Formats: sequence, C-alpha cells, structure tokens
Amino acid sequence: MLDWENAHIGDPAEDLGWLCTGSWRFGQIDRPVGGFGSREDLLAGYTEAGGKPIDPRRLEFWEVYGSLYWATVCCRSVVEFSRWVRPVG
Repeated sequence: MLDWENAHIGDPAEDLGWLCTGSWRFGQIDRPVGGFGSREDLLAGYTEAGGKPIDPRRLEFWEVYGSLYWATVCCRSVVEFSRWVRPVG
C-alpha cells in the first residue's frame, strides 16, 4: 500500500490502521478494513505475505490516530475553504 500524500518511513501498522479508519468503511461498519474485511484477516494476510506480525493493539492505536488525523484534515480544509469563500448577497 502506498500513500503518496503522506509518504514517510514509519511503522507499517500505520498504513494498516489508516485502512481501518471509519472514513474508509463507506457505511460498512461491520467490516472495519476498508468496508470489506476484518482486522483479523488483514493481520493474518499481512503476516502471510511476509510482513512481521502486528499486535492488534498497535493496529488499534493507528486506527484511532488515523481517525484523529482525518478529523484534523477536515477541520483544516474547512478553514482554508472559508478563507476564500465570499458571502452571497
């Protein structure tokens, strides 16, 4: 998984946690991984593909972090947008 907007060297669990944030579930709250899978299957598949095992608590940390990050991005977007919008009337 590559995220060119925020590319950096970091914890691989961060990318997996980002995929689990609510904003990527598209209304499928019972399928926390991108709206199509389970955390258990994600972690098992990651390990099976050659990644080092990730503790589910670490995934949870990055999921929460990703949600807070997304909220911050949305708030900043509103501020930037409101600076350029002219009132109508």
